[in-house]
Amino acid sequence: MFDLGYFDKAFLEPWRVVIVSIQAGGNSQEAGIILAVILVILWAFMFWMLKLIIWNVIFPKIRLIDQYGNRINTVRVYLHTRAAKPSITDILTRHKREYWYGKFRLMPFLQFYRIMIDKGSYRTRRTPWHIDIFTDGMNLRWNEKESCYVVDEKNLADTFDEKAPYLSDALEDVQTVGDMVVEGVKGDFGLIKKKFKLGLSVKRLTDHNINDKELEEDYANE
Repeated sequence: MFDLGYFDKAFLEPWRVVIVSIQAGGNSQEAGIILAVILVILWAFMFWMLKLIIWNVIFPKIRLIDQYGNRINTVRVYLHTRAAKPSITDILTRHKREYWYGKFRLMPFLQFYRIMIDKGSYRTRRTPWHIDIFTDGMNLRWNEKESCYVVDEKNLADTFDEKAPYLSDALEDVQTVGDMVVEGVKGDFGLIKKKFKLGLSVKRLTDHNINDKELEEDYANE
C-alpha cells in the first residue's frame, strides 16, 4: 500500500479519528463533532493562507490607482507576454506595450481575456499581490483595434470648481444665522451681549424697533 507519510498523519489521520469517534456514540460522538468543526476551521484557514502566500503572489491582480489614492482591482493575470516586435509608431511615441492574459471572474473557467498595458504611458509597480498602474482611468475597456482590454481614459477630464461661490454661500448662511439669533433674543440685551462674547457672527436687523438710546439706557442700568 502506498505510504503518504507525513501527509497522512497531518491531514488524513485526524479525519479518521473523527469518523471513529462519531461511530462510537455517546461522549465520543460529541468529541468527534467538536474535532470535525475544529478541523474545518483549520483547513479553511490553511487554504486562505495558501491563497495569500502562493496564489496571489504567482497570479497577481491588476490594480488601478488614481491621483487621490483610490484603488480598483480589475483582473487577475495568469500569463505575461510581450509584443513580438514593436512597430515604428511605438518606437517614435515611446510606447512599451505589454500583454497579459487574465480573468475577470472564475467562470467560465477556460475563458481568458487579453489585457494591454502601455508602460510608456503609465507608471507601474509590482507588489506581492498586485500589479499597480497609476492612472486616472479607473476602468478597463475593450479596444476593437487592439483586440484587447486597455486602461479607459477616454473622455476623461478634471473639473475644478471656483471657491468664490462656495465662500459667498457660506457667508450668506452665517449672516442668516446671525439675523435669526438677533431676532430670537430681541428685547433681551444680556443675551445679545453673550452672543457677541461667544464670537457668533450677528447683524442688526433693519426692521426692529430698538434704537441706540434704549441700548445705552440698558447698559447703564446694568
